[in-house]
Amino acid sequence: MAIFPNSEAIQEFLQNDYSGPVDMVNLLRFKPEKRSEYQKYIKGVVKFMGEFGMEILYQGDVISILMGGDEVFQAVAIMRYPSKKKFLEFSSSPRRKEIEQFRTNGLESQWLIATKEIDSI
Repeated sequence: MAIFPNSEAIQEFLQNDYSGPVDMVNLLRFKPEKRSEYQKYIKGVVKFMGEFGMEILYQGDVISILMGGDEVFQAVAIMRYPSKKKFLEFSSSPRRKEIEQFRTNGLESQWLIATKEIDSI
């Protein structure tokens, strides 16, 4: 299972015309007994996320999956970035790379879904 986007997905992300804030929906599954490793990554990110204008909009544990595919996730987080550019700056930043091993050590699988807020339903 993937824990990093491939280059094709990044190119598709960059090619659309949207230029506003991006909310990244993270669906997370942890390696057995390794969730604490991922928590080290998050604690590290919190220390410098303001440099990229990032916000944590939501984080929570999955208590039940009522519909979906075969993949099971344990947690959900929604991170807001001011733009696609800021997301890429964060993703490639040296400070993030310094703590990347905690993410890699803790995650078994992740879905990362780029979304934009809509005005109304």
